[in-house]
Amino acid sequence: MKKKCVFIIGPESSGSTLIAQIISAALNGDTAWSGRGFNCCDSAFCDRQNDFSQPCSKVEHLVCHRSLPFGLEPEWPPIEEWQSKYDAYFVLCTRDSTVSALSVKKRFQRKPNLIADHQNEAKKMITEVLRSDAKSFLWSYETFMFLNETYLQQVYCFLGLKSDYVPAEIKDANPKYIDQSALNPKKGLLRSLVSSKRR
Repeated sequence: MKKKCVFIIGPESSGSTLIAQIISAALNGDTAWSGRGFNCCDSAFCDRQNDFSQPCSKVEHLVCHRSLPFGLEPEWPPIEEWQSKYDAYFVLCTRDSTVSALSVKKRFQRKPNLIADHQNEAKKMITEVLRSDAKSFLWSYETFMFLNETYLQQVYCFLGLKSDYVPAEIKDANPKYIDQSALNPKKGLLRSLVSSKRR
């Protein structure tokens, strides 16, 4: 019988680390994991010697997170091997692609054309999982920021997990990448709406 493992994948800076940490905490009651690699330890690359397909030690409820790609020198996870080796549940992470690209550029100083190439490859990999018979759940960063624990319960349900675990703080990281000047009540959209209401 194959061991169950929850695999979280998504483009770089798609919020995948966050949901990986949440899922592992809900399953194992441990909030200390970094959210990278397998949740067996805090080394993001302890599974390198096993071709990124096996943890370095036993964990009751396995969770593995890999960005698409992962690492400073970009690498890609062995998704097909995961599918053959485990009873695999995939949480496929998405986030506004422009926000993700801006975050990647800031964090890793990658060139825009390379970021675009990586996002296209990530899209292909996620599409392949969706088109396969794999058990999968599409996870949206923006939807989580909007619905919080209500949305979190949807992924718990997908995993067959009864938990009320919610992180102490859920902070939306998108606004810092967005020009919100049009929402200033003294100009832009809100001014137009207020003016039309008064007529």
